[in-house]
Amino acid sequence: MKFKEIQEMSTDELLTKKRDLRQESLHLRLATAKRAARAAEPDAPLRRDVARVETVLTERQQAGGAEEIVMTDETTKQETTGRESTRGTRKTRVGEVISSGMNKTIVVRTVTRVPHAKFGKIVKQQKKFYVHDEENKAKSGDTVRIMETRPLSKLKRWRLVEVVQ
Repeated sequence: MKFKEIQEMSTDELLTKKRDLRQESLHLRLATAKRAARAAEPDAPLRRDVARVETVLTERQQAGGAEEIVMTDETTKQETTGRESTRGTRKTRVGEVISSGMNKTIVVRTVTRVPHAKFGKIVKQQKKFYVHDEENKAKSGDTVRIMETRPLSKLKRWRLVEVVQ
């Protein structure tokens, strides 16, 4: 498929073509996986066509500005938008403060109950987190809620959200 042909297609046709090419590529990969011998890359032209379609879609979105293109990928059943997606939700934990001796830093122990991999018995796993406490309001023995954040120091990657008790 030539690049000129792709540019002349409408946005809906491009989205349909992209979905069809990805599905065809998947079927081709599955067929070659069944045959153990894979001499050449038979799906390389398909991947090239997919890349060309995505390039044209990106150019149209940037030229359109506020226009938002919604694509549904049939193979993974996920819906993505043409714009940048928002940042993911951050992990939160609830644990007990075991040390508050440092300035603006506390050590929090969380206890997670998980089944043992081999025997299935519920076992407790304990993990220590170094947490940033800007106002030094958490004391030893408090139950706190912490949230993941960017690295603040060598060991601190969590910040205090609230003192629960």
